[in-house]
Amino acid sequence: MIDTNRFNFTEARLEKLPPAPMGKRDVYYDAGQNNLCLIVTEKGHKGFYVRITHLGRPVRSSLGVFGSISVKEAQRRTVEFLSKLSAKHNPHQAKV
Repeated sequence: MIDTNRFNFTEARLEKLPPAPMGKRDVYYDAGQNNLCLIVTEKGHKGFYVRITHLGRPVRSSLGVFGSISVKEAQRRTVEFLSKLSAKHNPHQAKV
């Protein structure tokens, strides 16, 4: 089975993604950068997130809005977030 929600993120490909069905959110994963995803709402809002399980707990943290930051910047922020996790520090806790 081919996972159509996992592909290499490009600006052009993400721009073409349709809004999610009413009452839903579509999640797309970057095949080029583990743990980077894009969540698309029913109104067409597109946000980059990093998703990971850290110390047995799921962590999802916003990286920025597509259009305000580029794919390359979202990938860079994902690497930065993951490097902080590897230092046994949860960067999400600092945001709260």
